[in-house]
Amino acid sequence: MAFKIFNLIRARFFSAASDTAMEIGPVGEDQPRFTLDAGGKLSWGPGGPTSVDTNLYRDSANVLKTDDTLKVPVLYIDGIEVDTTGAATSQVLKYDGTKFAPSTGGSLTVSDTPPSSPQSGDQWFESDTGKTFVYYDSFWVETGADGGATGIQGPQGAQGAQGATGPQGAGGTIGYYGSFFSTSDQTATTGGEAVRFHETNINNGVTIATNGTYLTRITIANAGTYMIDFAGQLASSSNVSEQANFWLVKNGTTAVSTAFDSEVRSSTPTLTNWVWQVNANAGDYYEAFWNATSTSVFLNRVAASSPVPAAAGAFVRVTQVTYIQEGPQGSQGPQGPQGSQGSTGPQGATGSQGPQGATGAQGPQGSSAAADLTGNTLASGVTASSLTSVGTLTSLRTSGSINAGSNTWTKATPGSGEVVVDNGTTDAPGLLLYYANNKNWGIDTYNNGSSQLLRFVTDLNETGGAIRAYVDPSGNMVATSFRGTSAGSVLKDTMLSNTEMTVVSTTIAATTSNVDFITYSYTPVSASSYLFVHFHCSKYVPVGTVDDSWFSVLKVAGNEIAYGWQKVNDDGNGTSGRSGVLFPLTGRYTNSSTSAVTVAVAARRDSADDSIGIDNSATALWLRITEVAR
Repeated sequence: MAFKIFNLIRARFFSAASDTAMEIGPVGEDQPRFTLDAGGKLSWGPGGPTSVDTNLYRDSANVLKTDDTLKVPVLYIDGIEVDTTGAATSQVLKYDGTKFAPSTGGSLTVSDTPPSSPQSGDQWFESDTGKTFVYYDSFWVETGADGGATGIQGPQGAQGAQGATGPQGAGGTIGYYGSFFSTSDQTATTGGEAVRFHETNINNGVTIATNGTYLTRITIANAGTYMIDFAGQLASSSNVSEQANFWLVKNGTTAVSTAFDSEVRSSTPTLTNWVWQVNANAGDYYEAFWNATSTSVFLNRVAASSPVPAAAGAFVRVTQVTYIQEGPQGSQGPQGPQGSQGSTGPQGATGSQGPQGATGAQGPQGSSAAADLTGNTLASGVTASSLTSVGTLTSLRTSGSINAGSNTWTKATPGSGEVVVDNGTTDAPGLLLYYANNKNWGIDTYNNGSSQLLRFVTDLNETGGAIRAYVDPSGNMVATSFRGTSAGSVLKDTMLSNTEMTVVSTTIAATTSNVDFITYSYTPVSASSYLFVHFHCSKYVPVGTVDDSWFSVLKVAGNEIAYGWQKVNDDGNGTSGRSGVLFPLTGRYTNSSTSAVTVAVAARRDSADDSIGIDNSATALWLRITEVAR
């Protein structure tokens, strides 16, 4: 008889989870064939006189367990089928790309070269060496030769011939560089793509290569540490707040922790700038990838408007971190031929000494000498004061010191072997080394009014000469010009914190005139160079409200090399907007002197009636000056 139950059955009056809640079995059998206890355990048995012997129950959260054996016709583990059909002795379960099935284990290949597309457990016998390998964890691992016990180690063979010397590596002082820019607008995607660069500015060892469609791959030919400096002009046609993201990709793989983002609100370009430092191997290439929250965002190339030239939508500069690069040494001139030496005749026998002749009459007085010798003993009983002049000296040797000048030195008794030169002034006479008529190299001491210098001078004479280098009393050596440096070489790279530059004021743009609030005196090391100047200010806050706009200016030697402009809209009711930014500022100055120049950052009001406050802290203000040969 079948029962149909249409109502919920509640049975919650058991004292323990092990109490039997239900028994099912045929009429006439002593033991049930199925039971359900109050804890939810299901049990089965053969019925008759035998009690239940198989169970299934909850072991823990999301886990079913049986204390017996569970058989299933098809088994899946994590969605992959485990098929044991046809399993035999010594076989293993092996994944064939679809399911786990019985297999005799890894394959064995005999060849001189590794087999292609190996699977874990495959074996390879390298026939030309007799070695056996097993493929494990994506590598061929040597397992050792099969066979009997290892024999006694034979004697060591003779040492092989030395291999050829490898090529000399690139010198540590060679600087490589490259700069590239775009000449058209580029529209953002929401997925991400590489920034395109259409033109090369200057380069040496760094090139821009195609990804198959566009010029995107910044390729480095020589290994080393490089700075990758990227800048772009962001704009948006939507006039709402959008976000653009930029990151670095190396050899097609995203470089971790390289992303940065920028906000853009209008069609007025906003400068975004970032610098990465990388360790590159020879042949590595890098790409600057980007995307945005909307395709209304684009990198804006601004056309020329006299006298302002066109502005690139994107620009990247790559420079190797290096010491000052020296030029190549000139070739040595040919040596003149040496004359032949005459043959030496045989020495004759020494004859006997003859008798001393009579003293002859005194000869005439010799010609006047180039200098008088006074007051010093020349030989026992003979003084120079008894001599009015001497002839030409073919050599001069003394066991004491040689003193020349007016004898005003403070060291009373010069030591043996010393040469003392003094003319009674702070500028001692020089040592001249002539190489042509009135052409010489000179070494002298010179007082420039503040310090005594040891100078190296060309064409030294009574009125001076051309100073090529000097050493001050502190041991600092200064070369007045650099020769042999190739264009684009980094001559000096200076990074200054807020305590190393002069912060004139933390309140800026107080008037409508440019007022310097950052200054630094920089002395170029070359008279033919570019100064790349970058100023960073992380936090600046307008003081007032309502519509305001300001200008920021970057100057070198009083010349403006870059400016920024920012406008802030604030109606006082919570509605605000911003166009452009004042910082960072980056510019280039063409330098033609080794005299000190003032690098300054200034600000002024445009339509503003409010000033701006800046954060003067160690991590908020940075000034970087990179001098590059041109």
